[in-house]
Formats: sequence, structure tokens, C-alpha cells
Amino acid sequence: MLDLLSNDHAVIAHGQQYFKIICFMYIIIVLPIFWSLRSIGIVKIGYIISGSTLIINVCLNYFLIYGKVYFPEMGVRGAAIVALVSRCVELLIVIYNLKYKEYKLNLTLTKLRRIDISYVQDYTRVFTPVHINQALWGRNIDRTGR
Repeated sequence: MLDLLSNDHAVIAHGQQYFKIICFMYIIIVLPIFWSLRSIGIVKIGYIISGSTLIINVCLNYFLIYGKVYFPEMGVRGAAIVALVSRCVELLIVIYNLKYKEYKLNLTLTKLRRIDISYVQDYTRVFTPVHINQALWGRNIDRTGR
């Protein structure tokens, strides 16, 4: 995949280091839950997630990429670790919100661990309008070329 983006072997080597670390990030799927909450009018969690990950990314990137304070200089590997940490923080915020604050989706950690047909139906009912909206936006942007 990296060969499609660049012919420079140094860039590809750095990309491989980055992807070896962030590959674990793809297990943590927070966005569909976030979109579902947004579709039922709960947007505060989005601001909390965006703000926290922005602060984490800026601070930890500075420390881990350049080796400031007591952290070692890690370069690309540091950036990947920060991305993974940010995604984990997103997950923790969403889990906390679903467990203690949000009851409209009727989503529990037990439902996230196993597939329950009633959960899939609830989730589909809530997520479908958001998915259609995103698809229409993408189609419109594709047609206009912007």
C-alpha cells in the first residue's frame, strides 16, 4: 500500500514503522457510536472527544516525537503511539458516557461484547439516518468536484 503512495524507500520505511503501531487502532471503533449519539441530538460527547484528543495529540506529539522533558526522541514511532493513545482515550470517554450518562441508545458493554439482534435493530434504526446523510453529502461533493 505504501508503494502506491511513494517511491522513496525512507518514506516507506517510516510508514511501515507507523502502521505497525497504529494497526491496533483499527480494533477500536468509536466513530459509529459517536455518529449514533450525534444522530439523536447528543453532541456534547463529540466536543469532549475532539477537545481531549486534540490536547493529547499536541502535547504528546511534542514530547514523543522530539524527545522533550523526560521522554525519549521517537520520531515516527512516537507519532503512532500518540495516535493509538488518543484513540484509547476516545474509547474510554465513550465507554464512560455510555455507562453513566447516556441511556437513549440503550447500549451496554455487554451488548458491545456479543451480538444481540435487538441491539443490531436499535443500532440500525439510530444509525441509518446518519449513514444516509453522510452518503448523500459524499455523493454531492463528488458530483460538484469540491
